[in-house]
Amino acid sequence: MTIEPKGVDKLMLIVHNGTVYKQFESDDREQIMNELNAIVNDVYQQGKVIKLITIDGVDVTGSVESFLVSNLNPIQNIEVHSVTPDEIIDSLYADIVDYLGKVSKAIETISDMFYGDVNMDAWNQLSQLSEALGFTIEALQTIIAHGQHHAGQPSFANEVTVFIDAVKTHVAEINQAIEDQDFVLVGDVIRYELGQSVSRMLNSMVSRVEQ
Repeated sequence: MTIEPKGVDKLMLIVHNGTVYKQFESDDREQIMNELNAIVNDVYQQGKVIKLITIDGVDVTGSVESFLVSNLNPIQNIEVHSVTPDEIIDSLYADIVDYLGKVSKAIETISDMFYGDVNMDAWNQLSQLSEALGFTIEALQTIIAHGQHHAGQPSFANEVTVFIDAVKTHVAEINQAIEDQDFVLVGDVIRYELGQSVSRMLNSMVSRVEQ
């Protein structure tokens, strides 16, 4: 049994990247799904990817069909946003610059926690720092693999390799200091060695954006 949604009082629009793609006088869910599939196919044929799909402001990316079936309220606007792979990498690059800036600021605070009585909060913060560095490394490797214009040059790839190798060395030193229960050394490595490597990578990325 199919439950038909209530009718709409005005035209329903499907908008793709700010341009009206299709308008409907009735809330025909099957026709809507067919039109969305057509947009997705066109996007992929152009070498782009779907970044976001919203229905009346609700993010339904990856769950459009189930939303159309379960939500019986009248639909007014469906917006589809697609981007090129280059645009995705540009966005990722900008996100990592912002993220590294936050990591850089947090490093001094975390290192301070190892210059006195080391409590559970210090270990939690150190664990979060480790996760942040892992995320950063994965993102940088993705950028290099894509070979984006401002980030895919050999010099940048070399800088990323140096950064990753340095982080691995710093982590090994921190782990050894923890094993030796030399918590002051943990703080020193975080602040002066890891902090310097993060700052150097951050400054390099920022300078490339400004070029």
